[in-house]
This record gives sequence, structure tokens and C-alpha cells, in this order.
Amino acid sequence: MALPLVAAGAVGAICGALWLRYRAPVRDRTRLGPLGAPVVALLAGASLFVAATLALLLLREIQALAVVTLLALVALIWLRMVIHLGLLQESMEIPVGDAIVCTNCHHTTLTHTFCGNCGVALRALPKDARRSRTVTPAGP
Repeated sequence: MALPLVAAGAVGAICGALWLRYRAPVRDRTRLGPLGAPVVALLAGASLFVAATLALLLLREIQALAVVTLLALVALIWLRMVIHLGLLQESMEIPVGDAIVCTNCHHTTLTHTFCGNCGVALRALPKDARRSRTVTPAGP
């Protein structure tokens, strides 16, 4: 069960490194350090998978499970860092809009990705609620 997690984490992080190199803004291409370079990511991902396979072949069952579980944690943490960077990039591409009233917590928040008060995804709200509850600014 741990070996597929190593493979999924490594392959996902390698794909994320490719995205970072060719699709991310130039200012963020070095945010993952050497693991953001596609060649280094490919070598690191392959090394994780080879180490996990060798552990299964050469060690006893409990020891192999412990090593492969540790490698799976490393791969998943690496993938988590790549996903976090990708989500930050996506959120910066969405413009900040007008103030609305969140239908979940009934507080005023700006139209963006999440409510600033309760954290609910604003795109998950019904479209009618987003349109009809726009707050008009007070003024002369």
C-alpha cells in the first residue's frame, strides 16, 4: 500500500516541477529550490521509487514497510509543497472583486476565492446568492 503512495507522490511532484518550469511566472520558478528543476525532480522521483523497490526486495517485511512508509511521507510532503505553490499561483490570477455578503456566515467579504471570515469557497455558493447580495458602498 505504501509503494503506490511513493509513486503517486513522486510522479505528481515531477509533473509539478514541469509545470513550474514552463507555466509558472518567472518570479516563482525558484521557490522549490533544486527540486523545482525538471531534471533534478525526475532524478529525485526516480531515486525515491528505486529506493522503495530495493527496500521491498532486500529488507524483511516490517523493515521494508517502515522504509517505504518513510519514503512515501517524503514523496507526499514534496507533492504537498508543489500543490501549495500551484494553489498560490492560481489564487493570484483571480482578480479581487466587489464586496458581497457571504451566505454562509453573513459577513461582508470581497469577491475572490474564499470568504475572509469563515473560509468557505465563494464559488461553492449559489450564483443567485452571489449576485443578489452585492454590497453597495456607502457614500454621498
